[in-house]
Amino acid sequence: MMNMLKKALFRGMSGFMYAIAINVLLALIITAIVNEPGFVPLVPDYAAHFSSKFTALLTQFVLIGFTSAAFGAGSVLLEIEHWSLLKQSIIYFIVTTLVWVPVSIFCWGIAKYTVAFISMICSYVLSYAISWLIQYNLCKKSVAAINEKLIQLNESELE
Repeated sequence: MMNMLKKALFRGMSGFMYAIAINVLLALIITAIVNEPGFVPLVPDYAAHFSSKFTALLTQFVLIGFTSAAFGAGSVLLEIEHWSLLKQSIIYFIVTTLVWVPVSIFCWGIAKYTVAFISMICSYVLSYAISWLIQYNLCKKSVAAINEKLIQLNESELE
């Protein structure tokens, strides 16, 4: 249990730091491309919640870092061996959704746009489903390869 907690903390902190680094880099690139004095890459509705653009951007970095930390820390759920792949996946999906959706709604203000909100949810679910199917097929291939090796070992012992 303690080992899993250490893994979750490490993955969470790593995810947090990577997300912030990537977001700072993207903000700098976007700002350089737009090249307008005073431009800060923020959704206006989101920026309106803050007294300054700097505070809004800093908060956005932290929220996105927190989201990435939840994905990273939550990934240890996918390693609980006595749980089925389906149980692992459903719980991971719920945990990450509980973090990702509110942060997305707050940072990008899409809740007031029904089509955008539905699009965001569909995109998230579809991305997760595709990732899950890929992972499921990879696991299935690994199990088949292990079973094949076991059959070969058993056959060689019988000879």
